[in-house]
Formats: sequence, structure tokens, C-alpha cells
Amino acid sequence: VIFASRWTLPVFLHSKMSSYLSFSSVQSNFSFFFGVEQSQQEDLSDFTTSAGSLQTEAHGLPEDGRQRESLKKIESPERICSTSAREIAEACSVCQLERAMKIADSLGTDSFSDTRDAVPWLDKLPCRVERVHRVLEACMPPSSPEWKRFDLESVEGGCFWRCWDARTGNLKTIISWVAPGSLEKVIAYYRDAAEAEPLWQGECWGMRCQHADGISFQRWLQKEYFTARTTEVLVERCLCDCLDHSRPCWVLLERSPDVPNLSDFAGTCGNFEISPCPGGAYRTVMEESGRVLEPLTPDTVRTTMALSVHVPGLMRWALTDSLLHWGFEKGTKSSTKSWMHIIDNWDSSGYPRRIQDSKDFYEPVHDRISSLWKSSLIR
Repeated sequence: VIFASRWTLPVFLHSKMSSYLSFSSVQSNFSFFFGVEQSQQEDLSDFTTSAGSLQTEAHGLPEDGRQRESLKKIESPERICSTSAREIAEACSVCQLERAMKIADSLGTDSFSDTRDAVPWLDKLPCRVERVHRVLEACMPPSSPEWKRFDLESVEGGCFWRCWDARTGNLKTIISWVAPGSLEKVIAYYRDAAEAEPLWQGECWGMRCQHADGISFQRWLQKEYFTARTTEVLVERCLCDCLDHSRPCWVLLERSPDVPNLSDFAGTCGNFEISPCPGGAYRTVMEESGRVLEPLTPDTVRTTMALSVHVPGLMRWALTDSLLHWGFEKGTKSSTKSWMHIIDNWDSSGYPRRIQDSKDFYEPVHDRISSLWKSSLIR
């Protein structure tokens, strides 16, 4: 039990944080130590924020190479007759989901029909906004006495809070750290993760990314740490601009496609095709989760994420605060190293070209962030 606690914890934290990419491999690491099949271990894989299990759309990704253009774009705002519908389309195209929701709430039936033509996924907007609000709430610094805070020396501005839920046995944590890199770079990294494949130095490969219906659908392969088993990750990512909040930030939502039996699924989902999982690989299933991306200066961003994991009874007594702190230090140290390699090689990567090719998205984002700094809303 002590061995399992000591070595599973850093693997858990590494898979949650260090890649800046995946929440997935921890599930099968718990299976490896406790002999629980993936289909039987619901209580061992609750790695979620307090955001619920709201249903969103499912997509897949073709295997015929990286796609650089979305299959379905929001209708050009200039072609929309209704002023309100055009404003909704413009807001959705640059991830201003709350603004779009506010305008949509004020529309009548006729205008709503026009808007659905412009934004086909408008019916999913309320769920996404709700998820954003739950992530924001989950990532707030806790103030109640059952939470205990620890500082992290391995990363700038790093700390975490932990709380044991007596009723469920879950270990609830909130971790926050500051890393170099502008908010624009962080957004580009998460939105177009496939451009980072050469920078992962073989840790992740076969990365593909495609945009449609307000999400970035991504796929990659990676090795698990103990079993060396190849894992395929399929993830939907949705970004939301929350710069108008009192705590200006962007929110990243993540989850696996919502399709039956995802681990074995192959077929058409929406605009995409999910190909069979490659031979010898295992397809992981990711629960809903999220991160808050808060710009502190033009060149630094604080990332905050909330995690809740059910710790088996045999491990609970051995998982002391000292061991937990040690594991978080190891995880953040590894994450900092990986992220610095990406930032240091940013200009020679595919990101500058990708940002230029997608200037319809990135230029408004750049202008909005720039105006935020100029107005001194963030100091």
C-alpha cells in the first residue's frame, strides 16, 4: 500500500499537470495497481471539477492527416440580416460565449431562427456557459476551514489546497501556478495543440486538431508511465473569453466525446469520423474538467484547476499531507520543464504560421487582450 501510494501519486499528478495536455493516463495507472478493469472502476476515475456531467455534442477525427481548416464555420456575420443574430455569431466566433448567451436570451422567436442558421450549435451554448460558471466557481481560492493550503517551491506562484470529503472519501484539490508565456500563446497552445507535437520530443505523437461547432477536437497518442502501454486520447476543448469578469481570465473546458462505448467506438459523429483505435493501443475516457487561465502580466499566466479523486480505503491512511506535497512538487517541476521547452522554441514551431492562417480568430483575440492591458484593468 505504501509503495502504491508513494509511486502512484506522482504519476497521477504528472498525468494531470505536467504535459499541459492530458488528464487521461491516471485512470489506467490506478487499474494497474489495484487490479480493477476500466469498465469497473467508476469510483476510481472521478477526476473532475465541480462542473457536472452536462451533455454536449460528440465529434471524431479522421485519420487522413492533420486538418487545418474547420469543416463547418459560423456563417459570415456580414450575411446575417438580424443585427442581434450577427452579434451572436461574432461573439461565438471569438469564444465570447457569455456575451452571445446574453444577447440570445433577449431575442424573440423570429430572431432566434435567424441565429440558428448562423450558429448551428446554438442549442449547446447554455450548457457550455453553465460549465464555464461551474469551473470558475470550483477554481476560486477556498476560504472554509476544512481546506488546507500548501506552497510549492518548484514553480513560481505555485500552491495547492486540499480537502477530504468525509461523506464520499474523495480527495478534493485546487492547484494554481504561474508560468511564462502570454495569454495569447496559452490560448493558441490549447486551441491548436497539434502544432506542439515536435516540441514534445516523442512523448506525444500522431497529434491532430480540427475546429467545428465551437470546439477544438484533438487526438494524440502517448505512452503510459508504468505499463508503457500506448494510449489514444480524444478530447473536445472549448474556450471561453471571461475577460469582462472581476477576475479577468479565459476558461478551458475539456471532455471526451459523448458517444456510446467510446473505448471501442468507430464511425461518424457529427462532422467527423472516429477511426478505430490503433492496434495495440488503448483509448482512454476523460471526464469533464476545466482550467482557469488568468493573465497576470503581458507575459505571464496563472493556471488554476480543480481536481477530485476517490482514493481507495487502503491508500487513504497512507496518503499524508507530506506525501501529497511531495507529489505536487514533483508534478509541478516536471510541468515547468515541459512548458519552458515549448515557450523557448515557440518562434521556430508551427504556431506563428498557424496563428497567421487563423487570423480571423486570433486577431480579434489579440486586439481584445491588448485593449485590456491598455485600459489597465489588469495591473
